[in-house]
This record gives sequence, structure tokens and C-alpha cells, in this order.
Amino acid sequence: MDQSNTVWGINKRAKDKPDMVLFNGDVTVSGAGGNHHYTFKNGRYSYILHVTIIGCYYLTAGWL
Repeated sequence: MDQSNTVWGINKRAKDKPDMVLFNGDVTVSGAGGNHHYTFKNGRYSYILHVTIIGCYYLTAGWL
């Protein structure tokens, strides 16, 4: 399945035009607990979005 990610600046709303849209991401699963991350490549940059399903109480559910 093709993965995509849409990004807005911190002061924008979801109905505003996005600042960046990334396509063709790859998903990597980390173990059997559900934690995973998406990797998007855009030119010489790689964007990695981590999703934490099982973690410590002080960790956010996702981070870039």
C-alpha cells in the first residue's frame, strides 16, 4: 500500500493548503507490539515518522 504524509506548519489549520505532501513512503514494523515508522524520501532528505503503540507513559504516540 502506498503511504503518504501531509504536513502543515504549526500555525496552520487542516483546511489550509499544506506546506508539504510526501508520497511513496515505506513502513517498517519494529517487533510484534505494533510500533512502526514510515520513511519518506524527498530529494536528498529523508523524513521518518515514528508511531509508538507500546512505550513508556512519557513518550508521545508519534514523532517526526
